[in-house]
Amino acid sequence: MKRSIISLSLLTALTLGVTSCRDTADKTKEASEQAGEALDQMGDDLEKAAEDVKEGAEDAMDKMEEAGEKAMDSMEEAAEDVKEGAEQLGEDIEEAVNDDM
Repeated sequence: MKRSIISLSLLTALTLGVTSCRDTADKTKEASEQAGEALDQMGDDLEKAAEDVKEGAEDAMDKMEEAGEKAMDSMEEAAEDVKEGAEQLGEDIEEAVNDDM
């Protein structure tokens, strides 16, 4: 009778141990699948972020180019104004010299 009880107890423990290992393996597999899905999503998110950064950099470069072109135009206009002012000053000086003579 003692042996029957001990055998039954060992059989129960063994069954519970195998079931527990199987549950653990299933949970581990499920966790691995979830981790894989999370990594895939992270990869997609990183790819999207990289594309957004690239587009932002391209926009910034375009705006810098436009600003540079506007600055060049402004400098050309200012140089033209200085040239015209210098020519006018030269004419005014020449006229003043001629009037004094």
